[in-house]
Amino acid sequence: MRLSLALALATLPMTANAAPLRVGAAKVDIIPAQTDRQAVFPKVSDPLFLRAVLIEGDNSRALIVVADVPMISPDASAEITAAVAKAAHIAPDHVLLASTHTHNSLRVDRRVGGILLPGSPVYVDQVKAAALQAVTQAEGRLQPARMGVGQGKAWLVGGKNGWSTALGRWIEQIDRSDDVKVSKALGVVSFETPQGKPIALLMNYAINPVIAMALPGQISGDVPGAAERYVEQRGGGDTVAIFTIGSAGNPLYRPGDQAGSGWQGADPRALIDAMGTVLGEEAIAVARTMDRHTDHVPISTLLDDLACPGKATTPLNLPDRCSDAPGATLPRCDFHDTDAPPAHLRMGVMKLGDLALVSSDSDISGQVGLRLQNASPLANTFLVATSYGPMHYVVADSDYPLGTYEATATTAKRGCAATGYVARALAMIEGEAPGQ
Repeated sequence: MRLSLALALATLPMTANAAPLRVGAAKVDIIPAQTDRQAVFPKVSDPLFLRAVLIEGDNSRALIVVADVPMISPDASAEITAAVAKAAHIAPDHVLLASTHTHNSLRVDRRVGGILLPGSPVYVDQVKAAALQAVTQAEGRLQPARMGVGQGKAWLVGGKNGWSTALGRWIEQIDRSDDVKVSKALGVVSFETPQGKPIALLMNYAINPVIAMALPGQISGDVPGAAERYVEQRGGGDTVAIFTIGSAGNPLYRPGDQAGSGWQGADPRALIDAMGTVLGEEAIAVARTMDRHTDHVPISTLLDDLACPGKATTPLNLPDRCSDAPGATLPRCDFHDTDAPPAHLRMGVMKLGDLALVSSDSDISGQVGLRLQNASPLANTFLVATSYGPMHYVVADSDYPLGTYEATATTAKRGCAATGYVARALAMIEGEAPGQ
């Protein structure tokens, strides 16, 4: 694609010296209108928000927008990105637009049908309007700031697949052995006034928000929403907390996982609040004890598109898609690939000083995510899964023969996605424009 720094610099007045950091943040309610959600989500368990942080440093700007929604379709993402970029007076590739992947709301997608959850053209318009409102408010709240970056730990996730001795194959379940590594790191970016008052706090954690799925028919921001609200309550005033999804693993504690064990099922609301509190407390602790802040933050971004040979696998390795049980009406769990059109992964790097936010519009497996972070020249390299995009998953080549859920769900053939993703991300972190 292209290096966009020059485009962004053209939108702001240049000065002889680098300008100090300024930051503004805002949030806007995005609970779908009752008429739009009534058939699927008639009840609201907890609120949903779209949050925006506008960062202005060293004569450039970057905008991070995150919505408490399951996914944002590629078309809707392009539409919203273009609108907020214009409102913030920046190039579109200086916008990082992401979702928290909660499974308890409408998709931001003008197509009504599709994957799992319904889309709604009305909801696209609502989220777009909220994004514009949040950006306008954030720009109006720009103020002198300093930025700090740190990492904590939270032992709340495990691998998404485990070996079933009874079935003799890998299945989608929590891997409590920790044999398949998933990052336990909680990345934290703190924006505060020169006096130390919080303005905004970004959290980055490898969790798949599926706890609230046990609340059928109810709107919920799941664990990310609970963590965001907890931090905002602790910060007081206009503090805005943004949750981004890393190389997602499964929550270690889920309602229904104790079924048939003699234990009663866990209360999903209690689990959501408990995990949100733990993540929020850890994020605050990291922010509070940071020993280094800076008020000069160079900003640069790069975008790229990775194309891989495509495939479709049937059936998916999920308990509602296949079964090896005698007399089952579902297809047997005998997985077959067929050729499909090329699979595309939209990815990018937003660098804020010595922090790299590596974004992708598909989920990154824990193994691949750790490979990138271990190879990165920057200690602070956070992965951000922006949405459940066309490739669905980027998985290690070694996962394909195992027939894991992600290996059956990815639309990319073995031998391309993981290697290509890591190589291109590292190149962009080093500042190499795609094609160099």
